Amino acid sequence: MMVGFLRWGLFWMLLSVASLRGCMGDDHGVPIQLNDDVLGLIVFKSDVHDPSSYLASWNEDDDSPCSWTYIQCNPVSGRVSEVSLDGLGLTGKIGRGLERLQHLKVLSLSRNKFSGSISPQLALTSGLERLNLSHNSLSGRIPNSLVNMSSIRFLDLSYNSFSGPVPDNLFQNCLSLRHLSLAGNMLEGPIPSTLPRCSSLNSLNLSNNRFSGNPDFASGIWSLNRLRVLDLSNNALSGPVPEGIAAIHNLKELLLQGNHFSGPVPADTGLCPHLSRLDFGNNLFGGALPDSLQRLNSLTSFSVRNNMFTGDFPPWIGNMSSLEYIDFSSNGFAGSLPSSMGNLKSLYHLSLSDNKLSGNIPVSLVYCTELSVIHLRGNSFDGSIPVPPELGFFQNLTILDLRNSAIYGSIPGDICDSGSLEILQLDGNALIDSIPEEIGNCTSLYLLTLSHNKLSGSIPSSISKLNKLKILKLEFNQLSGEIPQELGRLENLLAVNISYNRLTGRLPVGSIFQHLDQSSLQGNLGICSPLLKGPCTLNVPKPLVLDPNAYRDQMGGHKQRHKSPRSAELGHHKFLSVSSIVAISAAILISIGVIVITLLNLSARRRLTFVDNALDSMCSASSSRSGSPPIGKLILFDTRSSPDWASDPESLLDKASEIGGGVFGTVYKVSVGAPGRAVALKSLLHRT
Repeated sequence: MMVGFLRWGLFWMLLSVASLRGCMGDDHGVPIQLNDDVLGLIVFKSDVHDPSSYLASWNEDDDSPCSWTYIQCNPVSGRVSEVSLDGLGLTGKIGRGLERLQHLKVLSLSRNKFSGSISPQLALTSGLERLNLSHNSLSGRIPNSLVNMSSIRFLDLSYNSFSGPVPDNLFQNCLSLRHLSLAGNMLEGPIPSTLPRCSSLNSLNLSNNRFSGNPDFASGIWSLNRLRVLDLSNNALSGPVPEGIAAIHNLKELLLQGNHFSGPVPADTGLCPHLSRLDFGNNLFGGALPDSLQRLNSLTSFSVRNNMFTGDFPPWIGNMSSLEYIDFSSNGFAGSLPSSMGNLKSLYHLSLSDNKLSGNIPVSLVYCTELSVIHLRGNSFDGSIPVPPELGFFQNLTILDLRNSAIYGSIPGDICDSGSLEILQLDGNALIDSIPEEIGNCTSLYLLTLSHNKLSGSIPSSISKLNKLKILKLEFNQLSGEIPQELGRLENLLAVNISYNRLTGRLPVGSIFQHLDQSSLQGNLGICSPLLKGPCTLNVPKPLVLDPNAYRDQMGGHKQRHKSPRSAELGHHKFLSVSSIVAISAAILISIGVIVITLLNLSARRRLTFVDNALDSMCSASSSRSGSPPIGKLILFDTRSSPDWASDPESLLDKASEIGGGVFGTVYKVSVGAPGRAVALKSLLHRT
C-alpha cells in the first residue's frame, strides 16, 4: 500500500514538475512543450524491475522519448506510437503510467515476467490497435475497461493465469477484432455469447482453459465466416457439434480435441476445402467418419484418436495425398488397410493402435518413404510380423510399435537397416526363434521391448553395441543360457527386466544389472543373485576335445567316410579331454614323488642300522680279545696337540668327567698336558 502511494506520488510530482517547466519556459523565455509520453513511460518504468538494464536509455530529463530503445514514434506528430518490450525478462506490475500514451497504437509486453492483476481502473488509449500481454504471470479477472474493443484488432492475453469468467459485455463492440487468443489460462464458465459479434475474426483461440457448457455453434460460432483458425481444444465443452461448418469456407484449422463433444462429426466438414489441420481427438464422437472428408485434398494432419468411431477403416484415406500425420488410435475401426495408403508420400506419422484392424499391412506402404513413426499395437493382424521385407527402405523410421497385435513368426534380421530406429516395441505377440544378431545394428535404439513372446535361444551379445539403450524388456520368453557379460558396458541403461525365462549364471558386472530387484530376475532356471532362492547354475565351458585321428583325417579323410557308425562310436569313446589328461598326469607325478621319498627314507634308515651293527660288531670283537671294555679309535681334530697323552685312550676316560650326552654317545671333559688345559672327548659308545 505504501509502495503504491509512493509511486503515485512520484507520478504526480513528475506531472507537477513538467507543468511548472511548461509554464516557466527556458532561460530565453520560450515555453517548453509538455510531453506526456515521457511522463507516462517514466512512471511505467518505476513499476518495473529491469535486471539487464535494457531500459537504461529512458531518461526523465529528455524532452522526447523517440530516441529511447524499444520505442517508436509517429514521424508526423512526434508522439509515441509503439512500445515493444518482448522477451526482456522484465518483472513487476503493469501500472497506469501507460494511460498517458494517448497516441499509442501497439503495446507488446509478451514473454516477460509481469505479475499481479491488472487494475480495473487501467484504461488504455481508445486508439490502441494491438495489445499483446502473452506469456507472463498476470492473474485475476480480465477487466472490462482494459481496451476499447471498437478499435482493437489484435488481442493476445494467452498463457497467463487469468481466471474466472470472461465478461459477457467485453465483445459488445468488437467489429475490428481480427485475432483473439485467451489460450492457456484458467478461464471458466461458458463462452461469451457476445463473441459472434466479432464478425471480422480470422483467428479464435480459447484452448487450454476451463470453459464449459454447450457452445452455440449453429447461430454463433458458425456465423464467424471469416475464420481461418478455430481452436477450442482442451476445455470441458460438451454436447453435439451440428452441421453448418461449411459456412466457414476459408477455415484452415479446426481443433476440438480434449473436450466432451459427442455424436457424429458434422457431415459437411469436408465442404471446407482449405482445411489443413483437423483434430477431433479425445472426445466422445461416434459412428462412421463422413465420406465428405475425402474431399479435403489440402489436409496434412488428421486426428480422431480416443473416440468411439466404428465401421471399416476408410478406404479413401489413401486419396488424401497431402496427409503427413494420421492418428486413428483407440477407436473401433475394423477391416484391413487399403493398398492405396502407399500414395501417402508425405506421411511421417501413422498411429492406428488399439482398433480391430486385421490382415497385413500392404506392401505398398514402403513407398511412404518419409515414415518415422508407426504405432500399430492392439490390433488383430494376421500372419507373421506385418512389416514387409522392404522395411529397410524406411530410412527415417524412429518408432515401430507392434505391441499386442497377434502377430507371429521371427523377428526380421533387417529390421534395423534404416539405422535411425529409436523405439522398437514388439511385446505381447507370438514371435518365435532367437533374437537376431543384427539387432546390434540398431545403434540409435533407446527403448527395446520384446516381452511376452516365445523367443528362444540366447541373448545376443550384439545388444552391447546399443550404447544409447535405456530400457530393455525381455521378460516372459524362453531365452536360455547366460546373460552376455558384455551388456555390463551399457552405461545408459535405466531399466531391465529378464524375468521368467530360462537364464542361468552370473549377472553382468557394471551398468544396472547389479542393482536389479527380485521382480526383474525371478522365474529363471539359475541366475546367481542373493535376491533369488534356488540353485545358482554356472555354465562352465565344455572342455576342448583332442581327436587323435584329426591329423589322420586331414591326410586321408576320405577313408573315414567309409567307417561304419559302430566304428565311429567306438573311436569317439577313445578320445580323452585335455582336463582328463592333465589330471591323470598330475596323479602319476604325485605317486612317483611319494614312492621316491619313501625309498629315500628306507635307504637312510638302513644306513643307520648298518653303522650301528658295525659299531656293535667292532666293540664285540675287541671285547672278546681283550676282555676289557671296548675302546674305539681316538681321532684328534687339533693338530697342535701332543700325541703323548693320546697314546692311552682308556686312561683318558678314567680321568674324564661327563658333561653331556646325545643320541650317538657321551661327551667328557679331560685335563691333559699343562695345568689348566682340557679337551672335550666324545665317546660313541657308553661305558659299561
